[in-house]
Amino acid sequence: MLWCNMNSRRITIISILTGMALVISLFESLMPPILPMLPFAKIGLSQIIILIALVLLGTRDALIIFAIRTIFMGIFIGNISILMYAIPAGLVSIAFMWVTLTSGKLSIIAISACSASLHNLVQLIMASFIMESGAVFAYLPYLMTFGAIAGSITGFISYLVITKLPISLITSLEGNKYK
Repeated sequence: MLWCNMNSRRITIISILTGMALVISLFESLMPPILPMLPFAKIGLSQIIILIALVLLGTRDALIIFAIRTIFMGIFIGNISILMYAIPAGLVSIAFMWVTLTSGKLSIIAISACSASLHNLVQLIMASFIMESGAVFAYLPYLMTFGAIAGSITGFISYLVITKLPISLITSLEGNKYK
């Protein structure tokens, strides 16, 4: 069972972070497009929560938050088909963040920027399979650039949040770091 090895404090923190990620995602879905030529491109502000969870809680907990947020967003916005794009892209993105965090070679900002671009690339790959057309790759340069910029923003915010958290909270959560 997934929750067996978790104490009530950890479950509470995961629940709060999941709620925050969901509210941020819902808010972002209501915002007008940032770039009119890419109306589907979003900054991905809920990735801030996923990155914070990955750093402080570990991979398993970040995946739990990601899965619940993604599934509920599909339900709330009334478009379950987005799961065909969001789940593979999110899983690849989280895997990349986990590998690069454990290597210790990149900053959180760089990891977030690369992860966001990779997320966009995987979504384009999924779109090309679903639509059976490579025409979607015309968006590739724009989405990679947008992803790097948006990822840098979310990475910077994540960095600020993590560095401003009380040390007592961080040390109480770090036992599962990057696992």
